[in-house]
Amino acid sequence: MNRYLVRFVSCLLAPALLGTDLICADWRSFPFLETSVFQSEALSTSSLFHTHAPLLSHVVFITGASSGIGAALARELAGQGASVVLAARRQDRLNQVVQEIRQAGGRAMAVVCDVAVESQVEQAVQKAVEAFGGIDIVVANAGIGAPGLLHEVPLDRVRHIIGVNILGTTITIATALPQIMARKGQIVIIGSVMGFCTLPGWSLYTMTKHALAGLAKSLYVDLKPFGVNVLHVAPPYVRTEFRQQDRQGHFDQRLKDPVPGWMVLPADKVARRIADAIDARKREVIFSWYGNAAVWISRLFPWAVSGLAGLASFKRNDQDPPSASAGDATREAA
Repeated sequence: MNRYLVRFVSCLLAPALLGTDLICADWRSFPFLETSVFQSEALSTSSLFHTHAPLLSHVVFITGASSGIGAALARELAGQGASVVLAARRQDRLNQVVQEIRQAGGRAMAVVCDVAVESQVEQAVQKAVEAFGGIDIVVANAGIGAPGLLHEVPLDRVRHIIGVNILGTTITIATALPQIMARKGQIVIIGSVMGFCTLPGWSLYTMTKHALAGLAKSLYVDLKPFGVNVLHVAPPYVRTEFRQQDRQGHFDQRLKDPVPGWMVLPADKVARRIADAIDARKREVIFSWYGNAAVWISRLFPWAVSGLAGLASFKRNDQDPPSASAGDATREAA
């Protein structure tokens, strides 16, 4: 009885503390609520979810789908019956993911697209409509990061990260919006826990994720009368190549991920949770107990977040830019 009382009170308090809807409060994110009773309920819910196809006949347009969260979400949604359109700049990686989905019996197509270029986004959306007859869900996932203090990041890199993370997301949503409104579909914005709080050395990335959190809240209010749902997703650290880059944006696999392994979630697990939230037409999802805790603390004690972040800040990758052969770290997952 006490366990159910704890869960009930937590579900009432969590929305107020986190600034989110009641339906967004995920008790599974808090370890002190993960009793055997609730774990068995979570397992049965997950099993039920994967025995039917809630997204069958839906068309999903995903940006930044060549790797990371975008690629994992494309696989997950295709496995649940959706037709997925993968948009990104890297043709070879797109083709690889599409081939995997098709071999598993899913429906997928790839479109090469730079989200910061409006004409390319328009062409990509048009190809999706021609191929599948429309778009039900658009996932604005493409994003890049720039570690380092503001004065350390080249100005052209500043323009690029704003262009992709903020302008690219806006262009993607605006272009697909007529299709979404016609079908009373959904908009999914992949933000970050850093859209609520921050860490030292990530001022540019944090700024863009705060902007996306605000965009999601505004769009939810604007589009709700039209039957369109807007889902804001705030994952914590995800296992991608995102943090293996220097402040010039060059990727180097030799760089060690500075985040402790226990804090990093697998991309496929994140994708599964996003798919659940889409199916339930949730408004916001904040991942992990420490992600929820960070948001909770930042709302109640903002001064404490800065202090704790300073004490627990991870070592940044401040090495000199690697050679051109190391590749471009312009990651296309948030």
